Amino acid sequence: MDVQHLNKGRIDMILNCPWKYWRSYCYDGDEKTISTVDYSAAFLGNYAHEALEDFYNKGLVKKADLLKLFDDKNEQSPLRVDDYTAGRQMLEDWYDKVFTIYHEEIKSGKRKTLGVEVQFGYSPRNDTGEEMTIAGVPLHGYIDRVDEFVDDNGKRTLEVVDYKSNRQPKPRVEIDDDYNAEVNIYLIAARKLYPDYDDYVFVYDFLRWGLFKTSREKETLLDYARYMKRVYAYAEQLNDPPQKVGSACTWCNYQGECDALQEAIESGTIANKEEGNLEATVMGSVARKHAEISALASAMYRRKAELESQMKTFLQNNDMMSFTDETVQINLRAKKSDSYDLNVVFDELLASHPELLKSVVSVTKGKLDK
Repeated sequence: MDVQHLNKGRIDMILNCPWKYWRSYCYDGDEKTISTVDYSAAFLGNYAHEALEDFYNKGLVKKADLLKLFDDKNEQSPLRVDDYTAGRQMLEDWYDKVFTIYHEEIKSGKRKTLGVEVQFGYSPRNDTGEEMTIAGVPLHGYIDRVDEFVDDNGKRTLEVVDYKSNRQPKPRVEIDDDYNAEVNIYLIAARKLYPDYDDYVFVYDFLRWGLFKTSREKETLLDYARYMKRVYAYAEQLNDPPQKVGSACTWCNYQGECDALQEAIESGTIANKEEGNLEATVMGSVARKHAEISALASAMYRRKAELESQMKTFLQNNDMMSFTDETVQINLRAKKSDSYDLNVVFDELLASHPELLKSVVSVTKGKLDK
């Protein structure tokens, strides 16, 4: 296949279904496919992104201006009423929770925005930008916003901000995953575009939930660049890209052209088939796997509780706070709170310190705990 460049979405597509990548970017036949996928959530995200882009580009600072920009997008092409209402509330919350703090930092001189919709790499579609390669792999994409932040000690941090309108934020473990393509590619690009900063931070700006920050060591980014080189080489050598069936089929524009998907449906490989409802068809197998894992997790947690009870009993019976063998150490946690008989406490204090009778003594549980 001819791979013009890589980004997070294209890497995911190559790994999930090389044929879809070929159909999306290498196919030169007549376009006959009509998408039946519901993209309403994506449209909501696009409108929010565009409103924020205009908000920054025009140097606006008032909440009313941000909401008007969102309303203007809807006047050009209305969202469904539930998406419109949710989108407006989402931007209001973002303004109150995030931008008000940013605005104070901007006024104090600590923060400034260096760019909005910052392009990295060459775009063949738009014929814009300059080629950017890492380990021989061409990269291309757009960063929603790039900020510079200077702390009280003069440390200069470049923040790579990516807006997300997700109904739920990504799990923390996914955000900090060293193999998170989105974070790694954007931070690699940011280091190329803006060298000489003390630190580089990727900021997931979940518009409904707030800011989630993460960073990567240079060595981690170099490892990921090596990995991208292998993915690029794999895709380049594919002459007959294979079709792969999975949960991503739900969002594919080319469902009707995919022989592998049709065979999976006809053979019953994908369970819970409902005529005309591919989402239920594909996600049925995903739901079953989730149920299997949930049942296993429930059993494991029950077994974990049983083992903890046994260990606790052993430690208590042997008047021990911890136990260590060759491989593990177990500890008995102290109770979070203890009760004290104040009469006993004062008797003990006065017996050892009779001079306390001459002064007012204030004894609190916190002091006794210490």
